[in-house]
Amino acid sequence: MADEPRKIHITRKGQQFGPYPEDIAKQYLDEGTLLKTDLAWHAGADGWKPLGELLADEQETKAAEPPPTPAAVPPTEAASAGPPADTAVHISREGEKHGPYKYETAKTHLEGGQLLPTDSAWYEGMDGWKPLAELYPQVVPSSTGKIAATPGQSGGVATYSPYDEETQKSTQFMTLGILAIMGVVLPMVMFSPFKIQFPNFDLGGKSAEYIIAMIGTLIVGITLAAMAKTAKDPVRCSVALGLSLVLLIIITSTQGGGFTNGSFQGQPIIFFIGLTALLMGCYARHYRPSNLPAYIIAVVGGGFLVLSCLVPAKGQGVPLIDTFKAFKGSVVMGLAMMAGLGLKIAASVICFVTTRAKSSHEVATKSDLSIKLLIGGIILAHAILLLGMFIDIFKSPLDFGSKLSLCVTMTIALIKSLAGDGGLYLVPALAGSCLLIGSAAKAR
Repeated sequence: MADEPRKIHITRKGQQFGPYPEDIAKQYLDEGTLLKTDLAWHAGADGWKPLGELLADEQETKAAEPPPTPAAVPPTEAASAGPPADTAVHISREGEKHGPYKYETAKTHLEGGQLLPTDSAWYEGMDGWKPLAELYPQVVPSSTGKIAATPGQSGGVATYSPYDEETQKSTQFMTLGILAIMGVVLPMVMFSPFKIQFPNFDLGGKSAEYIIAMIGTLIVGITLAAMAKTAKDPVRCSVALGLSLVLLIIITSTQGGGFTNGSFQGQPIIFFIGLTALLMGCYARHYRPSNLPAYIIAVVGGGFLVLSCLVPAKGQGVPLIDTFKAFKGSVVMGLAMMAGLGLKIAASVICFVTTRAKSSHEVATKSDLSIKLLIGGIILAHAILLLGMFIDIFKSPLDFGSKLSLCVTMTIALIKSLAGDGGLYLVPALAGSCLLIGSAAKAR
């Protein structure tokens, strides 16, 4: 047995992979399939370590094999005394591994409902997996004869721990809130002559609809930022979703919309539906890979995005055809349109091919990639257009100072526009996805 290759167990974001023979694990590491930061363990190791460190460590020790799966272990009596508070406790629910959590943290999550009494648990030194109810009899008394039903995270197995998930979501709400605020309060700066103007607050003699359209994003931003840490779902998402949708309707009726307009977006309504549905579905799938409604919504969103490449906006041509025609007039415009349409289609295709048959880790990773490609395509297209404007400015007969001042003015204007639009147009997708997966876990 001494010559038998070590079997490497891998865990990444709570998902377990392998075990792989050591030479295969090294090959996957070289190919990038496994990462140096993935936690790894093998029989003989003294604990979980980063894969790069484990493979570099040639020291061999003797240790027991990992315990069998929970289904293969008969019930045992609960221990009379628990381990030290910082002991790593591994959790298994419906075949999916989570954690490890510190012993006291797992107890807190059990009390709060993020972990269930029926979840199986194991830590170093135990002879097998046990229900959490047996591990913490003082929290869920075993003398009652049955375990009370405790609400957990609905909508499928979670990619992250409840605490990590809530932390990420609150950070994302805060980020969108800050972007929305920036989009309104950021001034326009002009240098020739020097002037600082706050166009969103120039409301003299304007109609009520116009005023709401100009400063409404600020209200949404402040609300998002205030509720990001102080409120939980579904209240936080319901308020954000309601405010953003009402404001978007007003903006559409008075101004025609923000970054949903553009020669590479096609029909704005079709693009907005596709944008929101794909982001909502993929965002939910990133956190709940097995969620069927999220998969359907993501696929529908991808379909609408592809359709937006074929349906022209009023007074414009078919976006896909116009993209190739644009190269005849302006290479920069052609590149911008190709970037916008290309990454939009790529995001949709990735969504289509990432079926529910894929592993949870792959679904979560590909869903995140689809989101990044879609948002990145919009930003990249605008950045290319801005670069083209810079080129035109520096070709003009203006003096260098005037050229530079124009470039700065246009850059600030683009940042202001993208921040305001991003802080508003992405809210329905984020709030809708949180409501979809029913995340009501309390972070402790």
